[in-house]
Amino acid sequence: IATLKEWLTERRSLVILDVREPMEYQNGSIPGAINLPRGILELEIDSVVAIQEQPVLVYCGGGSRSALAAQTLQVMGYQSVHSLSGGFREWQASLS
Repeated sequence: IATLKEWLTERRSLVILDVREPMEYQNGSIPGAINLPRGILELEIDSVVAIQEQPVLVYCGGGSRSALAAQTLQVMGYQSVHSLSGGFREWQASLS
Protein backbone atom coordinates (compact mmCIF):
# COMPACT_ATOMS: atom_id res chain seq x y z
CA ILE A 1 0.00 0.00 0.00
CA ALA A 2 2.79 2.42 0.92
CA THR A 3 4.64 1.69 -2.32
CA LEU A 4 1.51 2.28 -4.39
CA LYS A 5 0.93 5.60 -2.64
CA GLU A 6 4.52 6.60 -3.48
CA TRP A 7 4.05 5.60 -7.11
CA LEU A 8 0.84 7.62 -7.34
CA THR A 9 2.53 10.64 -5.74
CA GLU A 10 5.43 10.32 -8.18
CA ARG A 11 2.93 9.96 -11.05
CA ARG A 12 4.73 6.87 -12.29
CA SER A 13 3.71 5.45 -15.63
CA LEU A 14 1.59 2.62 -14.28
CA VAL A 15 -1.58 0.85 -15.36
CA ILE A 16 -3.75 -0.02 -12.36
CA LEU A 17 -6.10 -2.92 -13.03
CA ASP A 18 -9.03 -3.70 -10.77
CA VAL A 19 -9.86 -7.36 -11.40
CA ARG A 20 -12.99 -7.36 -9.24
CA GLU A 21 -16.47 -7.68 -10.69
CA PRO A 22 -18.11 -4.50 -12.05
CA MET A 23 -20.51 -4.25 -9.08
CA GLU A 24 -17.55 -4.27 -6.67
CA TYR A 25 -15.73 -1.67 -8.77
CA GLN A 26 -18.78 0.62 -8.79
CA ASN A 27 -18.72 0.65 -4.98
CA GLY A 28 -15.25 2.22 -4.97
CA SER A 29 -11.85 1.86 -6.56
CA ILE A 30 -8.29 3.10 -6.42
CA PRO A 31 -7.98 6.41 -8.35
CA GLY A 32 -7.17 5.83 -12.00
CA ALA A 33 -7.94 2.10 -11.91
CA ILE A 34 -9.38 0.33 -14.93
CA ASN A 35 -11.92 -2.40 -14.24
CA LEU A 36 -11.00 -5.62 -16.03
CA PRO A 37 -12.64 -8.53 -14.19
CA ARG A 38 -10.51 -11.61 -13.57
CA GLY A 39 -12.87 -13.74 -15.67
CA ILE A 40 -12.12 -11.83 -18.89
CA LEU A 41 -8.57 -10.71 -18.17
CA GLU A 42 -6.89 -12.95 -20.75
CA LEU A 43 -9.39 -11.97 -23.45
CA GLU A 44 -9.23 -8.20 -22.96
CA ILE A 45 -5.77 -7.37 -21.59
CA ASP A 46 -4.32 -6.51 -25.02
CA SER A 47 -6.87 -3.74 -25.47
CA VAL A 48 -5.98 -2.22 -22.09
CA VAL A 49 -2.22 -2.84 -21.89
CA ALA A 50 -0.80 -3.21 -25.39
CA ILE A 51 2.88 -2.92 -24.43
CA GLN A 52 4.09 -5.85 -22.35
CA GLU A 53 6.89 -3.77 -20.81
CA GLN A 54 4.34 -1.33 -19.31
CA PRO A 55 4.30 -1.58 -15.49
CA VAL A 56 0.99 -2.99 -14.26
CA LEU A 57 -0.43 -3.13 -10.75
CA VAL A 58 -3.31 -5.56 -10.22
CA TYR A 59 -5.67 -5.53 -7.25
CA CYS A 60 -8.88 -7.14 -6.07
CA GLY A 61 -10.81 -7.13 -2.80
CA GLY A 62 -8.29 -8.91 -0.61
CA GLY A 63 -5.39 -10.04 -2.77
CA SER A 64 -6.22 -13.58 -3.97
CA ARG A 65 -7.67 -12.82 -7.40
CA SER A 66 -5.00 -10.23 -8.07
CA ALA A 67 -2.22 -12.70 -7.23
CA LEU A 68 -3.67 -15.14 -9.76
CA ALA A 69 -4.15 -12.36 -12.31
CA ALA A 70 -0.56 -11.18 -11.87
CA GLN A 71 0.73 -14.71 -12.36
CA THR A 72 -1.37 -15.08 -15.51
CA LEU A 73 -0.06 -11.79 -16.92
CA GLN A 74 3.52 -12.87 -16.28
CA VAL A 75 2.90 -16.17 -18.09
CA MET A 76 1.44 -14.13 -20.97
CA GLY A 77 4.69 -12.17 -21.23
CA TYR A 78 4.00 -9.03 -19.20
CA GLN A 79 7.30 -8.10 -17.62
CA SER A 80 6.55 -5.68 -14.78
CA VAL A 81 3.47 -6.95 -12.95
CA HIS A 82 2.68 -6.28 -9.29
CA SER A 83 -0.17 -7.57 -7.14
CA LEU A 84 -1.45 -5.33 -4.33
CA SER A 85 -1.18 -7.31 -1.12
CA GLY A 86 -4.29 -6.79 0.99
CA GLY A 87 -6.26 -5.49 -1.98
CA PHE A 88 -8.87 -2.78 -1.97
CA ARG A 89 -9.94 -3.47 1.62
CA GLU A 90 -6.46 -2.68 2.91
CA TRP A 91 -6.25 0.35 0.59
CA GLN A 92 -9.48 1.72 2.09
CA ALA A 93 -8.28 1.04 5.63
CA SER A 94 -5.08 2.97 4.92
CA LEU A 95 -7.08 6.08 4.04
CA SER A 96 -8.70 6.44 7.45
